[in-house]
Amino acid sequence: MINNVYDTFKHFCQTNEYNEICWLLLMTMDKVRKEMDELRDSNSQLEHYISEQKTLCLKDILISVSHRAEIAENQIQNLILSPFYFIMEPV
Repeated sequence: MINNVYDTFKHFCQTNEYNEICWLLLMTMDKVRKEMDELRDSNSQLEHYISEQKTLCLKDILISVSHRAEIAENQIQNLILSPFYFIMEPV
């Protein structure tokens, strides 16, 4: 939208007697447009960073859950096999 307004002012400045004021407005609008572009870029970078952080967090959670599952599996396996150790022990 700001591009359309900018183009309109630019055309108006080229055809009007208030050229100095028009060009001042155009310069201000151009600065605002550049700042908006910078904000858009910053926002995009921030969204990318947040996405990366979510991914890393989920990866850590999955590793932790996987590790706990492995420990639980080993404990269950030890409980299942423990009666056999008593039977197999020499007296």
